[in-house]
Amino acid sequence: MSVPALYFASPYVPGDTPVTEISVRVHDTPIVLGDLKGTNFNYAEIEDNSPRIIFLRSEVEPARGMIVSVEPGVAYRVDTNRAPNDITTTSRVVRLTKDEAAGLPVPGDLIPINVRIEAIFPTFTVEASAVLPVAALGDLAFPAATVEGEGS
Repeated sequence: MSVPALYFASPYVPGDTPVTEISVRVHDTPIVLGDLKGTNFNYAEIEDNSPRIIFLRSEVEPARGMIVSVEPGVAYRVDTNRAPNDITTTSRVVRLTKDEAAGLPVPGDLIPINVRIEAIFPTFTVEASAVLPVAALGDLAFPAATVEGEGS
């Protein structure tokens, strides 16, 4: 039930802001409050949406003000963290507007920061968890790629 996401500081500066790939569970569904269950009277019923994200503590300890980007146009700012619950931490978050989320990196946009490109047959070497936007490579097309240490 988790989705891939990117975790980084705000403001985001392409090429300068460190980005961490993580998996999160996003809860961003409006709920109805105030109704009496089992009736159709709709007493003082209101709709509330308090989005929250569940993080794996082994991947990241969420901090207030950090950004979680999930897909194009969908990103959240961490607001308040609840106490850790074993292997997870739940944070209340604020959904960014489409304008605020525009231009932020999304999962799938990133490549390892230490990519070595050879002239004829490129080899991708992954030695760390840092990543850069794919746009950093430009409009290059490669026939094949291998990851060193996983066959050749």
